[in-house]
Amino acid sequence: MFRPIIVRHVIDESSPLYGLTRESLLSAEFELIMTVEGIVEATGMTFQARTSFLPDEILWGHKFKPMVLMNEKLSKYEVHYGLFDHTERVLDFDVAPVETEELEDELAHHNNASGFM
Repeated sequence: MFRPIIVRHVIDESSPLYGLTRESLLSAEFELIMTVEGIVEATGMTFQARTSFLPDEILWGHKFKPMVLMNEKLSKYEVHYGLFDHTERVLDFDVAPVETEELEDELAHHNNASGFM
């Protein structure tokens, strides 16, 4: 059974990304490495996916478009792989962190298919 999964990194005081602005991100020297591990329930086999991002590869104020959508006619989820790397702009993050958190709380009620950065 496939279940939609949201991977989200909350940017708060404990995040190494906290305090970055659009300008400081582009001038920073770092590499963000992401590792996702899981288990295939049907077989019990483990898997691992890894990727990395440089500052100029990070899209500020974007989120991934939902690619797992409910087909109402069939009453089941469908994965649209053509949307795998598609993003959309959600809001301007050049605001104070507290304001951003308030905006994210508001958006959380409307956007539940992908994470924010």
